[in-house]
Amino acid sequence: MDLEKIDKIGMILTLIISSISILIILVRLIFVKKANAKSGFVFKFLSSFSFCLAGVIAAFSRGAFNPTFAGSMLIMALILALCGDVILALPHYVAFEYKDLFSAIGGASFLLGHVLYCIVFFSIGSFNYYLLPVIILIPLLYFIINKVKVVNFGKNFPLILGYGSILSALLLATLNLSINGNVAGCFSLAAAVLFILSDSSLFLYTFGCKEFMKGKAIVWLIFLPYYLAQALFVFSILVI
Repeated sequence: MDLEKIDKIGMILTLIISSISILIILVRLIFVKKANAKSGFVFKFLSSFSFCLAGVIAAFSRGAFNPTFAGSMLIMALILALCGDVILALPHYVAFEYKDLFSAIGGASFLLGHVLYCIVFFSIGSFNYYLLPVIILIPLLYFIINKVKVVNFGKNFPLILGYGSILSALLLATLNLSINGNVAGCFSLAAAVLFILSDSSLFLYTFGCKEFMKGKAIVWLIFLPYYLAQALFVFSILVI
C-alpha cells in the first residue's frame, strides 16, 4: 500500500472515529434522561477514548507511520484529557474524604494537557506581540463574574484564576497561529474557544448562584463543546 493511500485511509478513519466520539456524547445528552454516575462514566470514557484513538490515527497517517513532534505532543495532551475524564469520575466511587484529592488530580491532568497544547502552538511560527493583552482576558472574565456574584468561587478563586490564565494562553497561542495563516491554527482556535465555553459553563454549573445554571442547557454547554474541541484538535494533528 503506497503512502498516499495510507494517508487517505488515515484521514477517513480520523473523521469517522472523531464523529463517533461526538455521537456517543450526543446519545448521552439526548436519550439518557436520568444519567447516574455509572452510565455517565461509561459514556465519557467511550467518547474520550474515541478522540484519543482518532488522534493516534491522525498522527500516524501523516507519513510513513512516523508522527511529528507536534503530533506526538498533541496525542499526549489528548491522553491527559482522557485521564482527566476518568479521574474526575472516580470520586463517585471512593470515600468522601478522597473526593477533593481525585478532583485536584483530574484538574491537574487537564491543566497539563492545556500546557502541552500551548507549547505546541507557541512553537510554530513567529509571535505577534500585539496579541499579548489576550493573556488577561479569561482571568479578567472570571474575576468579574465572581465580583458581581454570578458565581461564588470561594477558596477556589486563586486556582480558577490560574486555570483561566492557562486558557487565555491557549487562546493566545491558537489565535497567533491562525493569524499567521497556519491551517492548524484555524482548527485549534475554534477548539480553544469551545474549550473555554465548556470550562466556563462547568464553573457556572459548579459555582453558579442562579438556579438556571443547574439546568439541562448548561449541561449541553459543558459536554458538547468539549468533545467538539477535542475533535478539532485531532483534525489539527493532520495538518500541523
